[in-house]
Amino acid sequence: MNNSHPTTVDRKVACIGGLFFLTLTIALGVFSVWGLTETHQQYNTWLGENSAILIEDTGITIFYGVAPLLATLFVFGLYGIWIGVTGRRSPRFDQKWLKPLSGLIVIGVICALLGRHVGNTRWSDKFLANGYTQCQGSFVLTGKWAVRIWSLSPSICFDEELKIKLRSPAYNLPNINLEYSAD
Repeated sequence: MNNSHPTTVDRKVACIGGLFFLTLTIALGVFSVWGLTETHQQYNTWLGENSAILIEDTGITIFYGVAPLLATLFVFGLYGIWIGVTGRRSPRFDQKWLKPLSGLIVIGVICALLGRHVGNTRWSDKFLANGYTQCQGSFVLTGKWAVRIWSLSPSICFDEELKIKLRSPAYNLPNINLEYSAD
């Protein structure tokens, strides 16, 4: 970077961009903790009740490994606010931290994908250990990509009425489980 011609900085854009990244990381951090906690509680409740049907949300598990990505975006947000407040970039930050943080974004994405794999494997193993069978064609049953259906009775997986109920907003899983027995 040529320091003889300093670049002008749009302070307002830098500050708004920084606030955006800070807000995004805080919101995603809170959502990930809340979402994973709620999901764990729901799965454990269903397993404790020996529910006939379980719906596994395979999308939320991406939050198992998202911490490095969120931490990096948080630092970028702070840097954006710093640029907005001071009106200049920090040559020291740019030279020493910008490249490693950019690499950490890639590592963060990889961690998020690995976290998703680890989370899905963890719950699959737990469902299998409790006698559940994964229904093949979960998308066909629900019309949703990021779910897997598990059942104590594999024959339930082929029930056309179940397919209609799983796709209908009028039915929720506790009501569906009342209609199907795990025997």
